[in-house]
Formats: sequence, structure tokens, C-alpha cells
Amino acid sequence: MYRALALFALLITPAAAQDAANQMPAKGSLGAVGQIAFSHKLFAQTAASKDTLAMLTAARLAGAVDLNPVSRDAETSGTATADQPDAHKAPLDSATMLAATRALTAEDDTLIALLAEAETANTLIRAGSANVSQHTLPAGQSDSFKLPFDGEVLAEIAIVGDSDSNLDLTVTDAAGHMICADADPSDIANCAFAAAETGYFTATVQNHGPGMNSYLLLSN
Repeated sequence: MYRALALFALLITPAAAQDAANQMPAKGSLGAVGQIAFSHKLFAQTAASKDTLAMLTAARLAGAVDLNPVSRDAETSGTATADQPDAHKAPLDSATMLAATRALTAEDDTLIALLAEAETANTLIRAGSANVSQHTLPAGQSDSFKLPFDGEVLAEIAIVGDSDSNLDLTVTDAAGHMICADADPSDIANCAFAAAETGYFTATVQNHGPGMNSYLLLSN
């Protein structure tokens, strides 16, 4: 599991931006926000193949992070496309991941025991906390948020969608310099960086469709 976390940390390292005025190399291990994003990626990739051990790992990682609900105002732009599907109303949570894993365990006593252990462990061992807000974004539109971060410490921003569409995340500093840019076809993304100075950063979430997406915006 730790090897997988280390690999994910390498994959989400922001692209170098030589002219980024408010960015410095991020030091330290994957934070709680990155752990949430990784857990959802892992679950999405392994649920299709019914890899119950990997699904269980994803559920444990997600369940070990405390989520603190916060209120955030989004600046929405763009034109929503017509007739877009909205199959899911919210992203998965750790309890739903565990339930989906349990449904596949059948009579496997080992997996049943591991599930019970996961539920107990998550109540005892916490991996940190993340601020979270939920937003609904139609296909064709973008949400932008201004988020403050302290200088010279790890800063994390992530999005986790409900799987109805492709979401992309970009992060810029107050001067408009690019810090992170996600362009993969999923609706899960994470940006980890360190600000050179305390300041505001803009996180922009773009919905490329085809459907309405109810997503989580997470930060530390």
C-alpha cells in the first residue's frame, strides 16, 4: 500500500513552472487530501475488475481521513449543454466502498475478517483531515474558487467527482501563473505544491461532459 502511495505522489507532482512567482518544491509525504484522491482513483480502477483486496485498501484509505465540511462560493462561467445525464448525485464515500466490497466477498472468510478489521481500524487510526465542500457543475461550465494557503508548507487541492463526466482541475497563483494542470479523462485530480509566500490561489474545475457532476472540492 505504501509503495502505491509513493508512486501516486510522483504521478501528481506539479509540472515545473519556471516563471511561477509563488511556488517552491513541495517536500514531505502525501497528505490527507492526496490520500482521498488516491483512494477514489484506486477504487474506480479496481472495482471494474472486482479486485476486492484493492477495493478494501481504497475504502480503508478513504475512511481514515476526517472530512470537515466548509462553505465555499464558486464563480461559475460557461454555457451548460442541453440534455445532459445525471446518473449519480454524489461521489462515493468510504462506507459505500466497504459495502460494495462486502457484496463481492461471498463466503470468503478471510475477506470478511479483513472488512471487519478495516471498519475497526478506521475508527482508531486517523490519517489527518481535509476541508471539503460539495458542488454541482453542469457539462460545459467551470467553477472557480479562491483558496488561501500558507507559505513554505505543503498545500493540497483535489476534486473527486461522481463519475458522470470528465472533470479537469487547474490551479494558478494570484498573478495567474500555472501551478498545476490536470487533463486526464477522469473526474478525480490532485494538486500538491508549496507556496513561496502566504497568499491566494485559484482552483478552477471544468466539466467536459457528458453529464452533470456533483463533485467534492478538498483542501488542507
